[in-house]
This record gives sequence, structure tokens and C-alpha cells, in this order.
Amino acid sequence: MLPFMPLETDTDPTLSDVETFLQESGMTPTSFGLRALNDPTLVHEMRKGRECKRATRARIVEFIEAEVARRRAA
Repeated sequence: MLPFMPLETDTDPTLSDVETFLQESGMTPTSFGLRALNDPTLVHEMRKGRECKRATRARIVEFIEAEVARRRAA
């Protein structure tokens, strides 16, 4: 019998950063998508396997970093 091996997921590598941010901030996935990229379905589509382009990933990371800095300053 073969040992259990987790399946690799076909998710965008940025999704883990998004999920961590959502959990820590309490922001909803829809609000995140709207505020980060004006795309309310962004997180839902990423969870289903959507892969983002490099420029889109950069915008997501920039948004998260700006929000974290803003929340720390508040």
C-alpha cells in the first residue's frame, strides 16, 4: 500500500498570503478583491485555481503591505 501523499494544489502562490491577511485582518474576500484590484471575485476565483499574472501578484502584495502598514500606524 502506498503512503498517503497530499495532492499538490493548482493555486496561485500569492493565495497563501491573501488567506493569511484575510484571517488576520478580518476583511472579507469580496472586500479584499474590490479594494485590491476592483475585482469582487478575485479571492473566490483564486481559491478555484485562478493564477494571476506577475503584475497582478505585485499589486496584491503592495495592497497587503500598505494595509498592514496603515493598520499598524492606526
